Amino acid sequence: MDKEPKVATFKAEDYHDKSEPSLKMIGFGLWLTENRRRLIKIVIALLIFTIIGFFVYSSYGVLYYLLVGKNQDQSLTENFTTMGIDLQQAHLRASVAPLVVSAPLTFHHSDKLDLAVQIKNQNEKYFSSIEYCFLADGKEFSCGSDFILPNTEKYILSLAQSEPASDYKFIIKKTSWQRIDNRKYPDWPGFYAKSNNFVISNLTFSSVNGESNLAFNMENKSPYNFWEVPLNITLASGGSLIGVNRFVLADFKSLEKRPVSISWQSGLSSGLQAMVTPDINVLDESIYRH
Repeated sequence: MDKEPKVATFKAEDYHDKSEPSLKMIGFGLWLTENRRRLIKIVIALLIFTIIGFFVYSSYGVLYYLLVGKNQDQSLTENFTTMGIDLQQAHLRASVAPLVVSAPLTFHHSDKLDLAVQIKNQNEKYFSSIEYCFLADGKEFSCGSDFILPNTEKYILSLAQSEPASDYKFIIKKTSWQRIDNRKYPDWPGFYAKSNNFVISNLTFSSVNGESNLAFNMENKSPYNFWEVPLNITLASGGSLIGVNRFVLADFKSLEKRPVSISWQSGLSSGLQAMVTPDINVLDESIYRH
């Protein structure tokens, strides 16, 4: 006898298309549609509370600074000032290259002594004002102040000293930095070249019986009149500095050409190479005669 054929059973889910949303997803979508307004209100409320929280926190910070923090900052600044700390100068010193300072050179003549220190400012945008002292065996003498313009080098001189010592030193006691004002000097190299435009010609140096004689012509080709123009004088032999001096031209007008003759006791011999360098602070408006 043949067996009865099996009757196949079918389930509805067997005919469900997997690409179509499930009943659960349809139910969630229906719930989301029905509660959309409520959810939007909840999100808006959360955003409002968040904004209020940030506003309250910020307001508290501002009020705290005005009532407490400002006084604390002022007190801290006063404490720094009392301790001799200039915050602005501290920031500038961290931004600039330090000055390069040589050891003092000494030049004896008769019973006197001249000293020279070469100092260099490597910064192109900053100039410096310094307070300094020479030291003789640890004792300060010949203290003063000076300036160093951007990207320049110069000699600081101490002349005709009678301090007998075996060890001479030079110290900078205070350095102040200032950035060139770009609005006032948009072309600083051009301004410096224009205002420091002096031409020295017919320079001769001789020495007779220990007396040095220097003669030259100097022309002010700048457009400015100066109350005075200090000149640093250096004498060298074979590239080595042998002697120094300083001279000041008074009331030097624009386009003026003036013969200069200087004599001093130095004990130097003839044949030295002389150099005359104007030493004016072109940033100091008080030097100009209007």
